Order: sequence, then C-alpha cells, then structure tokens
Amino acid sequence: MKHDAWRHDLGRYDFTFEIPTRYSDVDTLRHLNNSALSGLHQEARHRFLVDRLGDAFWRARGPRLLAARVTTEFLLESQYPQAMQAAVRTTALDQQTLTLASALFQDGHCVGLQQAQLAASDRGQVIDLPPTWVSALGTLEPALASDRRSDKPVPPALSQFVQRGELDTLYADLDATGRISELALMRSSEQGRSTLLRAAFATLGDSAERAWLGMLVARVDLHLLQHAPLPPRWQLGSGVGHLGRSSVVLRVAFFDQHAHCAAYADSVLVFVDRKAGKPVAMPDVIRQLLDQQRLLAP
Repeated sequence: MKHDAWRHDLGRYDFTFEIPTRYSDVDTLRHLNNSALSGLHQEARHRFLVDRLGDAFWRARGPRLLAARVTTEFLLESQYPQAMQAAVRTTALDQQTLTLASALFQDGHCVGLQQAQLAASDRGQVIDLPPTWVSALGTLEPALASDRRSDKPVPPALSQFVQRGELDTLYADLDATGRISELALMRSSEQGRSTLLRAAFATLGDSAERAWLGMLVARVDLHLLQHAPLPPRWQLGSGVGHLGRSSVVLRVAFFDQHAHCAAYADSVLVFVDRKAGKPVAMPDVIRQLLDQQRLLAP
C-alpha cells in the first residue's frame, strides 16, 4: 500500500478536510499514538460516507456498512498540536464490498495511509449494497491491483497462543450502532502487544539491550470476523507470527466466552536505534526471547 505513489498525493483524493489533533492523542513518546491515528482515519472515512450517503446510513434502522478488514500504515511520526489534512477516495466498489482509501497529511507530508474494506450487513447477514448507496458512491468499478480482496481469512485458535489472558470489555467499547468499536479493538490489540513484550523481555532487566531497545509500529492489519454482541470480557491471545531482520509481526486475537475468534490484528513493529532513529537489526538475545513467543501450530 505505501508503495502506491498516488496514495501520497493529496490531489488524488475526492474528499478532503482539516482535522484537529488532540493532546489526548499523544503517547509517552510525545508523538501521536498509532491507535489515535487509526481513529482519525475512521473519522475521515465516516465523514466521507456521511457526505455521500447522508446520516441515515448509520442513524436509521436497516442495513449497516461494517468493516471487514482495515489496514493502516504509519509512515512518519506526527505531532500535536498541528492539524491534519484528511483525504478519502473510493478505490473499489462491487455488489457487496466497498473499499476506501484514506490518508493523513501534516505539514505537507503524508504521515499515514489506511485501506478499509466495508460490507453491507442486515440482521447479521452480509447483503448486497443497497442500490441507492451504489449510485451515491459512484459507478461500480473494479478494484485497483493493490486493493483486490484477498482470500477469506482463517481465524486463529486460542490454543495457538503462548500468551493468553482476559481483558474486561467496557461500555465505551461499543460504537454508535451498538457494535464493537473498531477503535476499541485497535486499543485492545495495543494492550495485547504490550502484554506480550513485557512477558518476553522480563528477563532483560536494566541490561544494555533493554536500554537500546526501541520499537515503532509500522503497520496494523485488523480483520473483523464477526460483529456479534460484546462479550463480558475478551479472551486475548498474543504471539509472534514472523521475525525479520529488524522487524517482528505480532498477532493479537480476540475470543469470546465460547472461544470463537471475533477479530485479530497483525502488527508490524520495527526495531530502531533510539539515538539514530533508524531501523537496525535486533540483537540475538532479543530474537531468542521473541522466538519463544511464536504462534503454535493449530
């Protein structure tokens, strides 16, 4: 996605507006938090849909547009209190799926990209997009090469995860339609990553490797498999999906009380030298500790 040159060009989007940043969006590293940035993308997407479809698409009873997959890439650190320019366009539209691209710009630079695949649902069943929505969104068009839908995701099993725990759900985890909030899943996946890394690096103490260690989130790929009622608590599974030279893919999955997977997020974290601010190869001791957290065979 980040290699598509057009996505970095504000002029290639159909809908743009200025969106403020908030102090509450800032994390402990003094830049905007990745989950907060995901929320800005969602806000941009929703405003685009309100502009095209009107408020009724989410306020009125009937079909809903629900996210099936949301992929976010974080390109540059973004700062508070500078405002963002948010931009959205349709990249694919067929009878059942709408794909939207969004971008965030700050001080003239593209700082983040997102692609969201949305499907229409009514009473828990996927349906064709209503004709009035299709006509408002534009003519049916094939997906761009990079936007074609991938194979149906394979839900992970709770037994695959070395790190497992429970996370109480909150009323605030619901969105305005009464379903689990996409942003709540992003926040909770952040918690799952943190839990895994604390467990993996517990033996480092105040070692040189711990002082050196810096990790930045480069990408989060969120799959929403079901939009069922919110359970009292999630069974959370966290594990390592892949180890690269200077990056690691962490998977966090959400299971209900029946151990059914409702969603999972694959996050790419890049190791950086704190002083140089550049990607570096992870030390062998770090690799060995992360390797112990690999996902197990299903």
